[in-house]
Amino acid sequence: DDKAADKQVTEEPSEAPESADKKDDKKDEEHHDGDVNILNSLTGVPREEDVVHFALPMVAPWSSLSARSYKYRIKLQPGNLKKGKAAKAALDMLLRMYQPPQRDYQLVKSIPENELVATMIGNSKPSVPGGGKDKDRKVIKNK
Repeated sequence: DDKAADKQVTEEPSEAPESADKKDDKKDEEHHDGDVNILNSLTGVPREEDVVHFALPMVAPWSSLSARSYKYRIKLQPGNLKKGKAAKAALDMLLRMYQPPQRDYQLVKSIPENELVATMIGNSKPSVPGGGKDKDRKVIKNK
């Protein structure tokens, strides 16, 4: 009888952690599904009916940033500006170039400066894509 009682005692704890692990796995899956839903809700081009809560600065290769994928974008080129000055110049250029609606303007301006600087590449300068060519053409047409 003592052996049977020992078996029951040793078997019960081994079953309990398995069921606890299964519960933890289900919670992890649910949490993971929630993370995926959040990631899927991020967009570079919000629709009219979308509620935009915040703006995220990001840096990526220019070829991957199509105008269809991102509403606002500034090109970074090699230069001599440090991260802080380059971030501030890029933000100013973006706001002047796109002249976003009031809500977008507020969202872009609300990005913390340290977040912009952390995202920025050192020794770079912001530029308007194709900006120099258009200015030359306008001057020639006006003559």
